[in-house]
Amino acid sequence: MIDLDELERLKREATPAPWKIAITKFASGDGWYVVDAHGDFIAGANAPNPSTDEPNTRCVAASRNALPDLIAELRTLRARVAELERDAWLVHAMREAAEQTGGIAELEKRKGTK
Repeated sequence: MIDLDELERLKREATPAPWKIAITKFASGDGWYVVDAHGDFIAGANAPNPSTDEPNTRCVAASRNALPDLIAELRTLRARVAELERDAWLVHAMREAAEQTGGIAELEKRKGTK
């Protein structure tokens, strides 16, 4: 399971978003880097690799920018799943109790389902 508290800590300690990409021209090709909103260097490749530098750099910047919303959404969804699990347990417990007392059969007879 993803440790959301750890992700929150890493986000707080990292350079604030938004992150962008920057390109540096080398004789061997373009170098792709992640920079902050002011253009200050955050991370990048030491040796340019045109086939992977651009998509990797774009992924890193996009992931950092999306991180706050992803954490919030995942926390909301986990809370909703926990709610649904509690509801499912309650329905199960109620059904068991009703079956033990003959309540389900009686209800089904009244509805005409049995």
